[in-house]
Amino acid sequence: MDKIDITSGILELYVSGALPPEQMEEVSRQVEQSAELKEEVERIEAAFMAFAEAHAPEISPSTQKQILASGKKVLLTDAKKEEATVRPLPSQRWRWMAVAASILFLASLALNFIQYQQLQQTEQELTDLQIQDQVLSDNFDRLQARYDQKQGFLANLRNESTQTVTLAGTGANLSEDRQVRVFWNEENQIAYIDASQLPEPPEGQVYQLWRLSSLQPLTPHDAGLLEGFSESDDKIFETQISGSSAAFAITLEPEGGSENPTLEQLYVLGQV
Repeated sequence: MDKIDITSGILELYVSGALPPEQMEEVSRQVEQSAELKEEVERIEAAFMAFAEAHAPEISPSTQKQILASGKKVLLTDAKKEEATVRPLPSQRWRWMAVAASILFLASLALNFIQYQQLQQTEQELTDLQIQDQVLSDNFDRLQARYDQKQGFLANLRNESTQTVTLAGTGANLSEDRQVRVFWNEENQIAYIDASQLPEPPEGQVYQLWRLSSLQPLTPHDAGLLEGFSESDDKIFETQISGSSAAFAITLEPEGGSENPTLEQLYVLGQV
C-alpha cells in the first residue's frame, strides 16, 4: 500500500473498523510509524466519540452493560479467528468503540423518532380537546343565556305590574286571527314579546317594535328589534321600553331598523 493520504478517508474507515483485514494491518503499521498519522487517528477517534455522546439517548446502567458485553463478544470472536497476525490494540479498541457508538446512534434515532411521533399525537389530541372545550363552552353560554331569558320571562309574567297587550294582525300583511303578545312592565321598563305567530322575515329585513305614546296624533317611538328571529327556538324577545304607551305595533323594516315605521309593512297593532 502506498503512503496514506490523511485526506483520502482511509483513516476514517480504519477507525470505524470498516477496512478489510489486510488493509487494517497495513494502516496500523503505518500509523505506528508516523506521528502525523497517529495524531490524525486520535483526532478522528475523538470526533467519533464526541458525535456518539452528543446523539446518544439516556440509557439505564443495565443497558450500558449489555452494550459493553456485546462489543467485547465481537472482539473475542474476531480474536479467535485471527491465526497468524494479531491486530494492534488501538484498532481493536476503537473498533469496539465504533460498534458501541453505532449502537448508541441507532438507539438515539429510534428514540427520537418515537418521541417525535408521540409529540405529534399529543399535539393533535390537545388541539382536538381545545376545539371540544370551545364548542362545549359556546353551547353552555347559549344555554345559560336562554335559561336566564326564560327565568326573566317567568318573573315578568308573575309580576303584578305586568300588562299583557295583544297585537292583532292588520289583515294587510298578516291575517287578523294571528296575534303577537307583549308582556310589558312599565315600572321596570322591561317587555317580552311572544312573536311565535309571525312568519320568518325575508332576508335582509327585520321586525321592529314600536311604542305609540299617542294615537291622536300617531306618535311612534322605536322600542327595539326582534333580532335573531330565525335562530330563536321559542320566538320570545326581550326589550326595554321607557315612557308611557297607548299602543304597540310591529312593522317589517330593512336590516338595522328604521327611524320611523314603514306603515305599508305594518303587521300587528294593539292598544294597551
